[in-house]
Amino acid sequence: MALLLLFAAQVDELFVRSGLLVGAIGVLYLIFKRTEEETLWPIISVFTLGAYLSIAEAFPIQGMFQWIFGAVLLILIADTLGKKDVVIQRSYFYLGHIYLPIALIYTILEQENEPVLYIVGLFVYAYSVLTRKIEWEVRTFLYAGFTVLPFLYMALVDTFALEGEAYTYTGFASSIIMFALWFFLGGRWKERIKWYAVPFAILGFLPFITEYSEISSVPFSVGLLYAVLLLYLIHQSDWQIITIIPLLFVQTLVFLLPVETMEMRTLLFVGVAVGMLTAGFLIHKTLYSFRVKQLKEKHIDWYSVTALLTVLNLYQELTLDSFWADELRALFIFVFFALQVRRVPTVFAAKVMKSITALSLLVPYYTLLHHIEINKYIVTEVYVLPWIALTIYLSKRTWNQSKQIMSFIEWSILSIVAAVLVGDALMSNTIYDAIIAGGLSLGSVLAGFYYRIKSYFVIGCSVLLLNLLLQTRPYWGNMPWWAYLLIAGATLITVASFYEWQKQNKDKEGNTLLQLKKQQFMEKWNQWR
Repeated sequence: MALLLLFAAQVDELFVRSGLLVGAIGVLYLIFKRTEEETLWPIISVFTLGAYLSIAEAFPIQGMFQWIFGAVLLILIADTLGKKDVVIQRSYFYLGHIYLPIALIYTILEQENEPVLYIVGLFVYAYSVLTRKIEWEVRTFLYAGFTVLPFLYMALVDTFALEGEAYTYTGFASSIIMFALWFFLGGRWKERIKWYAVPFAILGFLPFITEYSEISSVPFSVGLLYAVLLLYLIHQSDWQIITIIPLLFVQTLVFLLPVETMEMRTLLFVGVAVGMLTAGFLIHKTLYSFRVKQLKEKHIDWYSVTALLTVLNLYQELTLDSFWADELRALFIFVFFALQVRRVPTVFAAKVMKSITALSLLVPYYTLLHHIEINKYIVTEVYVLPWIALTIYLSKRTWNQSKQIMSFIEWSILSIVAAVLVGDALMSNTIYDAIIAGGLSLGSVLAGFYYRIKSYFVIGCSVLLLNLLLQTRPYWGNMPWWAYLLIAGATLITVASFYEWQKQNKDKEGNTLLQLKKQQFMEKWNQWR
């Protein structure tokens, strides 16, 4: 404790402080010789470093290497004098590496951000990586060396007074060295490097997408190359599940390109989407794969997903000014889902994809409607009737074995379409809309009767009767009161007469004619879909 207080006391640095520290080292060594207590070596190594610091402060002739050389000295002692004793070696070696980053930071703050300081640190870490055998030591010093690379690059930028976009490429320049080492070194080294290189590269993307509102050709090209190199490393490492990260980076770079018109922006985005979709087809046979034992075989085709997201982004600035541009992105969405039908691994997923494909066909259809002039009497019909066609396709070609689900969907869509058509007819209140609504409802009745579909028959009859009642409403209001009385009386007499007649004509089982007809009707009705 008294020796440690020497660093705070006002004494002669060269002779008193340094001499006492060197003497302490000698005393501790003699104690070790007598007791063979190896726990003394960590203390001896600390006093060795203290002695060096004291002497270095007294003779500051090393300049910028005044403090950093202490780490080199400790590591040299570890691998020379302490080579025969593991405890001695580790005491000096670990202390040297604990002290090295402290010395680097202190020297940079005291002096200037000189590249040579980082180069010395890199040499120390490289030497440590090549001379160690324990895996955690190799990885620790390897990753420490990689951590120095971006600081070395920034020091070079400061030294040569590079301006503009130089700092943007900090991560890229460092990653190039990591990628090169990964490419040229063997399998064990590849495994070590990838665990640092991939996360580092992901962080290295950030300056490209945060420092620009519009990106120029040079950083775009560099960023694209950066992403391609990372994607190659990810695929070679069987980490396909995280390809979404560099792909989203590429997508963001494309979004930052300065494009003046919406037409050119559509061409660019769709072109990039086609490229990504093609890459996804070449790399992955299926859209996704989870039912496999090995992790490397599990994947999601993020290329295709990113392609779809790229085109969907165009709908944030939808102007509907250019027919071909609007129709191009709409057709891409339909083609995208159509191509995925055979790429899904299960039958159920294929049915879902077919349903989405059929639904996506409405996107180019509605886009077309926005760019053509439609007769005012059939506007509502051309917008809502395709949904009926969609339900017919799904019930016949996709979900033909799921009758209950499709029945519910048919009832729901037909009810909504019928309500919209009737509401449109009431709002317009023209004979043309009444004829159209009546014709459609009659067609629904006939189709339901011919194909034995309850939903079409019931809803068609309901709309037809409602349309008839609404169109004849003025005539009902102008009838005299005795006409209503006559109709009601005739109806009651007819019902009562029929009731008495069918009670007197029962079969052997006691069933009336009305009950027999009801049973026959229900049997046939239950056979309908």
